[in-house]
Amino acid sequence: MTQMLGFASTMPGIRQVNLCVNTRNDAARRLYESLGFVAWGHERGSMLVDGELHDELHMCRLLRETETGH
Repeated sequence: MTQMLGFASTMPGIRQVNLCVNTRNDAARRLYESLGFVAWGHERGSMLVDGELHDELHMCRLLRETETGH
């Protein structure tokens, strides 16, 4: 993941990386948070696995800001 973030940061035009994680997967969520990802949305019942609905947490990590500071 660290290599991917480093590579993505060298690519012109790439400002951020987005991902989704199952809200029940605490270990993955903590890993992403430790790498600088922040949650921006919670999607209820977004995945159906073996007949059971699971929520997803949407996360992003800013790689660089735009020229306008956004």
